[in-house]
Amino acid sequence: MTPKIEIYIKTEKKLAGQYFSPPVSDGVMIHTCLSKKMLEYEKTLPQAEKQILEFMNNYCERKELPIEIIDLSTLKGNLKAKMKGITKTPTIAIDQEQIEAPANLDTLEQELEAHLKQSGA
Repeated sequence: MTPKIEIYIKTEKKLAGQYFSPPVSDGVMIHTCLSKKMLEYEKTLPQAEKQILEFMNNYCERKELPIEIIDLSTLKGNLKAKMKGITKTPTIAIDQEQIEAPANLDTLEQELEAHLKQSGA
């Protein structure tokens, strides 16, 4: 049976830019009071989580394993993580086992191999 691998990450919202919308005109008068301050955000991934995500994508591709990425900054991702008791990111879940915030990639690969052997994959 192929194990289910999930990676829990959390993207951050960073301010990318801000501007004011143009004033509204009714043909007679320009209404500057209807001009609004607009903010643009971009989602970024912290460097540690980016490294783990790249490593896991490559690892799962080599082993031909399915992978699911869950973002805790979304409502659905946050609820899914809470149901599994996940509080730290990055966390890797293999079936019922969890590897929280791995220290380095070599250790992570050894832990993944151990989990896969246990599950018989």
